[in-house]
Amino acid sequence: MKKTTITSLTILFAFASCEQDSEPACCFNKVANFGVKKNLTKVQRMKRTEWQVMEDKHEGTAYNAFRPKQRLEFGEEIIS
Repeated sequence: MKKTTITSLTILFAFASCEQDSEPACCFNKVANFGVKKNLTKVQRMKRTEWQVMEDKHEGTAYNAFRPKQRLEFGEEIIS
């Protein structure tokens, strides 16, 4: 009985600690995070030329919000 209770509590705490926000954070800078979340669809359609024109302090946050395929395309553009 005691073992079952401990196992149940462990599983409960594991699920509670893994609970995520409905909108994942892109970085720890709340202002930059807000800007990217507000313009998420635009950021996720962004081309490399548009990204390079951004202010340096926002580039990292925008890059974190990219889709995996978009990151791959950026990498391919650097190589070619």
